[in-house]
Amino acid sequence: MKREKSKGLHKRALTTLISAVFIASVAGCAAPSFSPTVVDSEWNTNYKDALSPHTQLALGVMKKIKKNEDAIGDKLALSRKWSNLARDIDSKASDATLNKSRRDIEALLGQKLVDEIKGEAYSRGDLMGFMMSSGMSIPPGGPSAMNPDLVAAEKVVAMLKGDDKSAAPAFTYKPVLPGEALSPVENLTLGTALLLERDRQSFDMSQVFRLALYFRPLRRLYDPNPNINKQLSTDKMDVETVYMDRIWRVLKPEQVAAIRAMDLTRTDMNEYLTGHVKLFKVDEKRNPKFALIEYTVNDFHEQIAPPNTIPPEEKGEFFIASSLKKLSGKDPDDGRKLFEGVCAACHGVDGQGRFPPISMKSYLSLHSDHEHYEIVRFGPPQKPGSPIVMPTFDDKLSSDQIWAVVQYLRTFEKDNKIRRGETEARAAGVNFYDTNDVYQLWGKKDGDKYFLDIQSDIAYRIMGHIPGSNHIRPAEFDQKIDSIPRDKEIIVIDMFGSQGLMPAKTLADSGYKVSYMASGMMDWHITRNYPVSYD
Repeated sequence: MKREKSKGLHKRALTTLISAVFIASVAGCAAPSFSPTVVDSEWNTNYKDALSPHTQLALGVMKKIKKNEDAIGDKLALSRKWSNLARDIDSKASDATLNKSRRDIEALLGQKLVDEIKGEAYSRGDLMGFMMSSGMSIPPGGPSAMNPDLVAAEKVVAMLKGDDKSAAPAFTYKPVLPGEALSPVENLTLGTALLLERDRQSFDMSQVFRLALYFRPLRRLYDPNPNINKQLSTDKMDVETVYMDRIWRVLKPEQVAAIRAMDLTRTDMNEYLTGHVKLFKVDEKRNPKFALIEYTVNDFHEQIAPPNTIPPEEKGEFFIASSLKKLSGKDPDDGRKLFEGVCAACHGVDGQGRFPPISMKSYLSLHSDHEHYEIVRFGPPQKPGSPIVMPTFDDKLSSDQIWAVVQYLRTFEKDNKIRRGETEARAAGVNFYDTNDVYQLWGKKDGDKYFLDIQSDIAYRIMGHIPGSNHIRPAEFDQKIDSIPRDKEIIVIDMFGSQGLMPAKTLADSGYKVSYMASGMMDWHITRNYPVSYD
């Protein structure tokens, strides 16, 4: 881990962290104590950690409002009805009374929206994740000091009234000195980074992969590079809320308790930033929030990536023309010249050569400039026997020259070039779907669609896959092609929206009706926040 230990760093935080983990292990992992679930035959409560129907409904509506304030109509009438329900909860009214108050709310919301929320089957982990991603902290008495059903009801009333700050008075920021308070995203990021540093063994590998993925859109949101579009897609999405919620949900209950117990301040954040090994062109003083997230992603990525164990001398010579070596890297056009003269030999002038397709927006949105800089400088993580060995350029190009190449890569993100293999696939009869088109088809659950995922094993498990999709490993595609049904429309899905073009063309040439999800699982999962499975 790229971290320089500071003297006595966070002794207080570590002590409270250990205490919190111990308390959590004794007290049910610090999860809230829920009252007996209210029974209603119209709602599913027969699953682990199920919420009461009225709390499932409240959480569903809050998530809708967070994503799009206009998704819920007649907020004033709803707030009045929900205030009545909150009073019923607070007075410990009977199940029959609670159900009646909730059904009054359902009538205002409409059956379509209610059915949609029912289908989510929210759990107490979902509720805790939403509360924490909304900037709430656990009260002094711990989770047992609160009534989650009442908190959810009061919170949704406040959101409906447009007075979110008054919601859930039991959950308030602990008083700190002026200027010392961290924002919710800073608190979550720093706490997760410190927990990884202190207790690496508490994280399983699937957590490490997902956390490394989910911090990346947050990093992009605060990236100072003016050429980066902070909004990942055209969808109306609160990026910070969506990905903080995901991160809280990935963390185990005892890890959540440990982070909350740290009581982190601006001083703690500054100590972490100054104690971390510096990353090229990451200015922690001018952009501290971006630096914090960049360092955290870097720390998690180091847990994933195998070391580059191929010595530079074993990668062969790489000729660079003297005219290119003379470029300073500071002229606006130097990046293009260096890329076309050095990198295009493998990656192609259009960036769509060898895997990964570095000109794909789905790929570029996942990586920061610093990560590209490190890859150009030292090569990607590789071991002897790797099918593609990328040379290192640390001894061939200056830092300014490498940085110029990195900045040129960002120009690909603005282009809408036809990807390599797309023309051939279209000529073979492959239909192309936008990610939202596939989402709508998937939601209909029609039996005439066959979702074929051809990601690698690790991408299928860690990036996730569309629930109900069928997985064939790329290496086994030719052998298993006959197992794919011919009486259905085959929708081919890959990771970035490029590797599946050849298999899609092969299927079309073989007489299948084939469509292709053009932007891959990166767009489905990371950009659009659509449902995924990890089985």
